[in-house]
Amino acid sequence: MNKWHAMRLAVTGSGALVAMLAWVAASSLVATPANAGNTSYHHRATVISCVGSESATWSPGLTYTVQPYLITVDNQWPSCTIEGRPASLSASSHAQFSVVESCAQLGVPAEATWLIKWSDGKTSTFRFEATVNVSGGNFMITAPGTITDGRYKGNTAIATFTLLNSAGLFANGCDTPQGVTSISGPSSLVILND
Repeated sequence: MNKWHAMRLAVTGSGALVAMLAWVAASSLVATPANAGNTSYHHRATVISCVGSESATWSPGLTYTVQPYLITVDNQWPSCTIEGRPASLSASSHAQFSVVESCAQLGVPAEATWLIKWSDGKTSTFRFEATVNVSGGNFMITAPGTITDGRYKGNTAIATFTLLNSAGLFANGCDTPQGVTSISGPSSLVILND
């Protein structure tokens, strides 16, 4: 499925939280994509734009104990538009995987691929990498990539996520017996015309 790299981090600084939340954003990379400096996608026409939310859960809750954790990441995009008009489509994605890690030693996938399911039964395979910016205690994750199969094959896509109150959640949750069990926030998916 994915190649994994171990990343040792101290949760006392924002670097650890940035890495953790980039990873939570549906198994994404904490790396700069090869085309990160290329903003030409800003000038392309949008094929479809969807908004909704993302949630991630850990079982058991993520703590400082190094052990296997089952991570589930779900995105729901119930509201989509085509050329600014409401579309009769909605979309979702679901990923589940296991990794040995802790709040201080995070497992970071080397590549990320989602299967996006459309409400009409069609699918799109979205391969991406992500970058993270911190703003007001929230983690803003941008994941540019390509639709590699299915609907919109060959088109550029960009997913974004805002994981709310991330810094506070990890700073306070990792030290508790139940650990950090979930995180969520708004997300969007934009597919561009190439």
